[in-house]
Amino acid sequence: MEHRRSSSRSRSRQQTERSFTEKCKDYLRQFLAFLFSNIGIICLVIGYTIAGAFIFIYVEAADHDKHSDNLRRNMSLTRNDTVAKLWSYTCCQFNTFDEFVWRNEVAKELMSFQSIVISNVQKGYEGDSVSSNRWSFSGAFLYSLTVDI
Repeated sequence: MEHRRSSSRSRSRQQTERSFTEKCKDYLRQFLAFLFSNIGIICLVIGYTIAGAFIFIYVEAADHDKHSDNLRRNMSLTRNDTVAKLWSYTCCQFNTFDEFVWRNEVAKELMSFQSIVISNVQKGYEGDSVSSNRWSFSGAFLYSLTVDI
């Protein structure tokens, strides 16, 4: 009996006297065993998908902001220029009592503005009040999940 106690004590001393690297190796083995279990793989896929969603939101927001800022600026300048021309036609250049001439010039200006708006909408312009980031986390998560699988 005495021999059993001494051997168990020596084993416990050996376990406590293990070096730091041996402890790290044991923890690493346990961690890798967990990662390659079913629960570990599920956690890895979910973490990978969440990270992908955040990266996707960031990349899309940065790309969309640059492009939409240029389109908004161009549309704002075009709109202000069109309004200034229409005001000039109304108050200064043409006699508003000569309705035919005034209507023709205003129609030409509005058709020009309309073609610019159509071309900018085809390039991606969505208006001034649209938020810059259209991706929610749930939408980006779903997209990332479908890309991952």
